[in-house]
Amino acid sequence: MTKVTYHPDEFNLRVEGHAGAGKPGEDIVCAGISTLGFTLVAAADEFNMHLYLNEADGVMDVRCYPSEETEERCRTVFDTLALGYELLAAKYPDNIIMGGRHD
Repeated sequence: MTKVTYHPDEFNLRVEGHAGAGKPGEDIVCAGISTLGFTLVAAADEFNMHLYLNEADGVMDVRCYPSEETEERCRTVFDTLALGYELLAAKYPDNIIMGGRHD
């Protein structure tokens, strides 16, 4: 089970655990989770983000410390990716769950 925690007021998104929806390399839920994570990592170049990755434990923790100029764009990126995780959680509730404050 993958747990995603999103704290929009802190610009923090944490993804932890493995989806367990299939064999490694064939897990469609894991592929979706990973794609969203890689998208957030790619956006890190544009913003002042601290990124923690530990693939062995299945943990990704991303925090953004935006300037006034980048705050709105940073929020848009985080909100959009959180929505993607919420959609996955709704479709695959046995494999991914949203936690924390994600409104």
